[in-house]
Amino acid sequence: MQGLVNIGRLTNRQDLIVGARKTADAEIQIMGPDGFLPGRQNSQFHSTVNWCCLTGSAQTSLVWSTFYQLTGEDKYRTALDKINRYLMVRHDIRNSDLRLRGGLPGAWPVWGDYGRLAILNWATNFLVDALTAQKYSTASSLTPVGQC
Repeated sequence: MQGLVNIGRLTNRQDLIVGARKTADAEIQIMGPDGFLPGRQNSQFHSTVNWCCLTGSAQTSLVWSTFYQLTGEDKYRTALDKINRYLMVRHDIRNSDLRLRGGLPGAWPVWGDYGRLAILNWATNFLVDALTAQKYSTASSLTPVGQC
C-alpha cells in the first residue's frame, strides 16, 4: 500500500493511487476502536490472527497521512490519530534496560508472529516516520490536490 501510493505519486499513475486508497479505506473499516489493526487479514480484509503487526500499523499510518494530505478527508486524520495512539502505548519508553528503552516490538502482544519477542529497529523507525508525518500533515493547512 505504501509502495503503491508513493510510486503512483512519483509516476502520476492514478491507478496505483486508487488501488492503495481502496486498501487504505478497507483498513480503516477493520481497525478496532482502540487502534488495533489485525496483523494478518484474508482477501476480504477479515482478521486471521489476534495480534497486531506494529510495523505494518506504523506504515499504514504513513499511508493515511499521505491520503489526508492529498484529499483533506477527515477519516484519514481520525484513523492515523487512533492508530498512532495505539502504537505509542506500546512504545517502550520506561524500560530500565537501555538496550530496549525507546524500542517498538514487531507485534502486539509481543509473541505475535511478526518479530516474535523482539524489538525491531525498523518498527521503531516507521513509528518515528508515522509520528513525524502526523505532525506535518495535520499541522499544515490542507489544500486537496484533486480526487484520487
